[in-house]
Amino acid sequence: MAEDNIMQKIERWKPMSKRPIGRPKTRWEPAVTNGCEAWTLTGRNEKQLRIFERKILRKMFGPVQDENGIWRMRKNHELNELTGNADTVRFIKSRRIAWLGHVMRMDGGRMPRRTLEWKLMGRRIRGRLRKR
Repeated sequence: MAEDNIMQKIERWKPMSKRPIGRPKTRWEPAVTNGCEAWTLTGRNEKQLRIFERKILRKMFGPVQDENGIWRMRKNHELNELTGNADTVRFIKSRRIAWLGHVMRMDGGRMPRRTLEWKLMGRRIRGRLRKR
């Protein structure tokens, strides 16, 4: 039963022929990383993004045939070799650092710069907040 499911998935895949080595230039990456400078990534979000990226790359590069003639999905290390270890999470973090540099170069009166340098006044009360 499981073998039939895998074979159906393999038949649906259409591997890209003569794919250049390196990071694939696709339309999904800008859609996924739009506005990534403002994201707060948790460990779980990073894991989900990496899983999604590998899923897309497996569809793009397609299955590979073993020495025995058996078709199988590409492994993570094979995808890393094909893309040159490019990673969406690292790209997002680099964009956040670039945005920080942009905000640091802004005039002191601009809202993003004022928000970055803002100091909270006062103290928060101790304990759990009461229900209203």
